[in-house]
Amino acid sequence: MDSQELLWVLTPVGAQKIEASFYKRHWNKNQLEHDFKLLSLRLMFEKHRLVESWTPDHEIRSRLAQKHKGKLIRDSLVPDALITIKKHNVSIAIAIELELTLKNKERLKEVCHRYQSKKGIHAVFYITGHAGINRTLHEIWRPQEAGGKAQLWSAHYDELTLNLFESQIKTPKGEVKLSELFRQQTAHSPAQRVSSFEDAPIEMRVELSRSNHTPFAQVT
Repeated sequence: MDSQELLWVLTPVGAQKIEASFYKRHWNKNQLEHDFKLLSLRLMFEKHRLVESWTPDHEIRSRLAQKHKGKLIRDSLVPDALITIKKHNVSIAIAIELELTLKNKERLKEVCHRYQSKKGIHAVFYITGHAGINRTLHEIWRPQEAGGKAQLWSAHYDELTLNLFESQIKTPKGEVKLSELFRQQTAHSPAQRVSSFEDAPIEMRVELSRSNHTPFAQVT
């Protein structure tokens, strides 16, 4: 990478050794910074037990392809990650999108509007590379309507990494600290059904693995 940091990836042999069914097989050199920062966010959130589960995009795509016998729907809306957190003792789903640069405003508008038609998603959490993207997101996000439409949350990547719990998250109700939205999750909580893409071809459920007692997402 430009920062001189080295990235290590899991090979098929390594995945077989640790019995990993879903792992990232393809790496785009133009996306390395994005993938590295997304992984850094995951490690940070999991370290502080702020999520019940974190399912990356490559696993979602693999599960979709598996469910549909290798025929992944071309226009499927797949976030960079799908996480679940506990709120009022109920597990809810949040889509994570890491947008480091504003490449195409019309494409961003299309994705936002598609998210707003999804049921079962509590919020879409955009983590951006600069404040200008945050402003654009909140300009194009349609006012929340009745019927359980997703909320828009946004934050700056650098602020999250500098001071996670004190970083400001912009929500429909104004700016709040991350610590007010993400509470530390209780370890080994009972498995419960969570909100999901009700009208999408994938449904996620949080369960506990018998082998390691850690949450994982399962397609039903």
